Amino acid sequence: MNFRTPLNAILNSYKFIKMTFEDKFSSEELKQLATDKKTEKNLNKSSKQMNKFISMGSNSSLLLLSLIDDILDLSKMECGTFEINPTTFDLSSVIND
Repeated sequence: MNFRTPLNAILNSYKFIKMTFEDKFSSEELKQLATDKKTEKNLNKSSKQMNKFISMGSNSSLLLLSLIDDILDLSKMECGTFEINPTTFDLSSVIND
């Protein structure tokens, strides 16, 4: 069974949700609804919270996908079918992540 396919579907769903959410919160209708400062403040707070939840779910899915890839790599090592493909990367960005 391929575990990556459902996770990729989840990741793409988060991307779609984020795009849809950003479109809704940038629409003119919402800007017109936010005529007073309290409503505008509530919309901004809701927007920040939703972005936080979307990012959290997306990041968790990416971490789970990475974990599954690592487990699959370990099983390939045990079977003797693991191949090393050298690549270049930025060490400071890896450390920061």
